Amino acid sequence: MDKSIAPLILITGFLGSGKTTVLNDALARMKGRRVAVVVNEWGKLGVDGSLLEDPAGFGVSELAGGQIFCSCVAPAFLKALERLVALDVEAIFVETSGLAKPATVARLAAEAEKRSGGRLAYRGLVCVVDALRFLVLRQAALAVNEQVAYADRFIVSKVDLADQATLDSICSVLKEIHPDAPITLRRGQPIPLEAVLWDQPYWGQTPFDPRWNGWGNGGRPKSVALVPEGPVGRPLLDDFLRSVSGETWRIKGFVSVTGEGFPLFVDCVEDSVAVSALPPGKAVPDTLGLTLIWKTPPEKVEAVVQSWTASTGMGAHVLI
Repeated sequence: MDKSIAPLILITGFLGSGKTTVLNDALARMKGRRVAVVVNEWGKLGVDGSLLEDPAGFGVSELAGGQIFCSCVAPAFLKALERLVALDVEAIFVETSGLAKPATVARLAAEAEKRSGGRLAYRGLVCVVDALRFLVLRQAALAVNEQVAYADRFIVSKVDLADQATLDSICSVLKEIHPDAPITLRRGQPIPLEAVLWDQPYWGQTPFDPRWNGWGNGGRPKSVALVPEGPVGRPLLDDFLRSVSGETWRIKGFVSVTGEGFPLFVDCVEDSVAVSALPPGKAVPDTLGLTLIWKTPPEKVEAVVQSWTASTGMGAHVLI
């Protein structure tokens, strides 16, 4: 690989599939190297930037409020890449939104290469596939199918939690779509760097497939950025999360909890609720709050605030 040309690697995968974990696998092996990281959030609150490694100390570039393959965020994404190229980076990793629809990836990557003046080389799209949910999700969310259709290689996550028949079915689906795309299985342990960073050139654009137009029966997913007005009791927080998690694809963020000296990290994937301390060495974002991405949007945003207040006894407001 020409050291003067930085590979551009995009990592996609549906909400809760394990993109941040997979990316951190790679970044942990690149400490001290001039590697830059961009993370794209669907909601208005930055969350994953606080969870990702930053090998070179450049600071994780966060792009919120949509997805990079849409005109709403693509210009900011291209500007972020231009800024990072000027730092003489060795590589750029991009974690896309879990709701990414990457049909325009080849065009976006070509524009990024053009603006870099030959300093960037797009190396392809890695798709992280959730072994526990993929077969069901692909029937419910068109974004899942589009992410797979435009991927160049796959990493199947949570393999240690799935049965062999399910894994065989998933690999069969992936091979049918892309027979030559490498598949890496992550069994609860970090994967090799080569599964995410490679020297092979990008092999060309996947033809546009109209089957993945739009969002499916549920329409475009809606997000709500809920910002509490103060600390809440832990049992009350748990009550709120359990009451709404089944109606959401994802709940993620940081909340101040009564009696704790630091905010706790909330990470819910559908009805699986997890609340934990932030990993050591990670910085809490300036704005605490939760991003809720709904399967079926509530009729009124105010209803989300009311549900929060009823469960926790604490006021909150919504970022517009």
